[in-house]
Amino acid sequence: PSVVLVDGTSKLTGVACPSTTLCSVIDVSGQEATFAPGSAAASIVGVIDTGTRALYGVSCPAVNQCTAVDAEGRAVTYTPQSPASPGLSKVDPGHTLYAVACPLLTQCTAVDDDGAEVSFNPQHPAPALATLEAGDGLLAVACPLATQCTAIDDRGDEITFNPQAPATHTASAIDSSPDVALACPTVTECVAISASGGEVTFNPQAPAPPAPRATATVDAAGQPDALACRTATGCVAVDSTGGVSEGDPNGAATWPVGQLAATGPVDGVVCPSPLLCVAIDASGHAFVGSSGPLPPAPGGLAASVIAGVTKQGRVLTASPGSWSQGPTSYKYQWLRCNGAGGACAPIPAAIESSYTLVAADVGHKLRVRTGAANITGPGAPLTSRATTVVRPLVPVSVSRASLSGIARRRPRLAITLTAGPGEPPLKRFTISLSRVRIVNPGSHRLRLRRAITVGAGARFSATVRGGRLTVTLRKPAPRLRVTVGGGALAVSKALARRVKARKLRSAQLVVIAFETGGVRTRLKVDVTVT
Repeated sequence: PSVVLVDGTSKLTGVACPSTTLCSVIDVSGQEATFAPGSAAASIVGVIDTGTRALYGVSCPAVNQCTAVDAEGRAVTYTPQSPASPGLSKVDPGHTLYAVACPLLTQCTAVDDDGAEVSFNPQHPAPALATLEAGDGLLAVACPLATQCTAIDDRGDEITFNPQAPATHTASAIDSSPDVALACPTVTECVAISASGGEVTFNPQAPAPPAPRATATVDAAGQPDALACRTATGCVAVDSTGGVSEGDPNGAATWPVGQLAATGPVDGVVCPSPLLCVAIDASGHAFVGSSGPLPPAPGGLAASVIAGVTKQGRVLTASPGSWSQGPTSYKYQWLRCNGAGGACAPIPAAIESSYTLVAADVGHKLRVRTGAANITGPGAPLTSRATTVVRPLVPVSVSRASLSGIARRRPRLAITLTAGPGEPPLKRFTISLSRVRIVNPGSHRLRLRRAITVGAGARFSATVRGGRLTVTLRKPAPRLRVTVGGGALAVSKALARRVKARKLRSAQLVVIAFETGGVRTRLKVDVTVT
């Protein structure tokens, strides 16, 4: 970058560039300096906040209007080309305003040290204060729309709200560390950076899981102080050691870190265009970085390939496909189609490279739509070939079940369990005999563990609790015959009389089986009663 001294008297704290030819910086002494990035012309310096009030945030919605906020809850609106001493307005008395965003000439939103936001008309201030998170410091704010702002706090939460009607808002945890910098390049994408150098990308309109959807290490060595995104897929962060890192917020790769020739911490950065970024340091210098033309967006060469077994409960995985122009990130959208692979519709929240098949997918085919992006942005997405039809989950089946000896009050239950086709062998399962249904409402409860056999010579452990027998095999088996009898079952006299009188010939038991992969299935099994 080229380096220019724009304010040699005080520590710079914020920068805004409403155009590629004009930037405004603020400092801790209440001064503002206006300069042209890349020009040797001297900057225009003026006092805009008398009494040496520390200015912490600035936003410029137009080249002739900027608004800054200070440590005492005041806002000042000025013309950067002639920053004479304008009037100050108390918009949040008694609190420090850390940041401000102005999506319109007539609307600004600032956040403070006590979890509140204040929205006001900078031309005729009439502030409207609203508490977002009481007691938490809100450190940054971004407003991609006049009706949508997002703030981050010192606990790792984000709060998205409508500044024109901030009554309804919900805080969502996006990071385990406090976040210190924020940028929202689009209305559906925000990027936050923590003090420890981590980055998280989330959708501010739906910040609950599966968001955040991307995380990366931005700057593990220094402490990031500011963030700007020159495109939706290219952001720049600066830190307290003079370091600068650039990367794709949608990717998982660590951002490369370089070093500016700064004489102190770099506290601000802004990118007025995809080809220009400006950073400022504590000693009053501006660093102007320019890039050449951006490369074309990625072009699709081959669509994703889906791997995995198409059965409920199994996981499908999509490859990224093949693309030109060096993609730095990929986005996925799984589609549920009809049995012929047509009439496809997006599956809500299925936006990762892997997808677990659910009951709603049974009888359908699936596809995945994949997009690739580089610094320029995303290319046209490609849609994969359809999978085979998704089959229902049958991890275990019961091929035979009988309940005998009830009339003699010596009941014996025999059940044969078989692992489903392509399923792993049986490892652990539970049989519940808490109630016999359909013909007779009488109940049968397991009383003892003795007289239980599993297969021929199989080694197992068994527990009984609340009418449920749980068996764990030491060696998994694809097929088992389970017998429970010899005093392990208790039968009432009334039920024995009904069976003896041939008034009960069938019943329904409940068998709960667990396959090796942990998928739980509840089976209702018809048995013959004798």
